[in-house]
Amino acid sequence: MSTNASHRRSTSEPNKPLHISTNAD
Repeated sequence: MSTNASHRRSTSEPNKPLHISTNAD
């Protein structure tokens, strides 16, 4: 679920390193 949320946010704000955050996690 958490991954889904991050992915959605990443698409909404591609400028922010959201996907990177998930990778680090």
